[in-house]
Amino acid sequence: MMILSRPMEVMIIVGLNGAIGAILLMNGLTSAGGIPEVSFNSPGVSVLFGILSIAGLLKIPIGIGFLGSAAGLFLGKGWGWSLARTLQFAGIALGFAFLYTSGGEVGTMLMYVLGMALSGVILGFLHTAEMREFYGKQMTAIVPQRKLPRKKRKSLPAEVEDDETSTAEVE
Repeated sequence: MMILSRPMEVMIIVGLNGAIGAILLMNGLTSAGGIPEVSFNSPGVSVLFGILSIAGLLKIPIGIGFLGSAAGLFLGKGWGWSLARTLQFAGIALGFAFLYTSGGEVGTMLMYVLGMALSGVILGFLHTAEMREFYGKQMTAIVPQRKLPRKKRKSLPAEVEDDETSTAEVE
């Protein structure tokens, strides 16, 4: 059974994707709910909590995606590999976006950089030959195709060529 003979990298990546998914899901659920029992009189603060709830709603499907990719990776499915790869690339891109909006807080910036580095390590693991083989994603070598010679134009039979008269013969 192929599932029982998993490479160690698979279990590491499954654990990391599961942890990321659980954290995002819990964070999304708590920030999407906001703090309904506290009322704020300042319109700026209520707008801030409205934005946090929208961002929380966006974290929920991403967290579910990470949990799904962890399940697919655990089961050895090719779609789990593809989903994990896509989510890690998205994590790096969003890390740069969040890094830009971190407001210069060193601790926050360090966490985003650490998250992007972790995504890079996971991508590196996903693209090793052993992992590609486990998930059925063999690399295909790109071989440049040589140009085939053009087919030579077939010459007309000799009798057809003789039937044609040139303009010099007409005169």
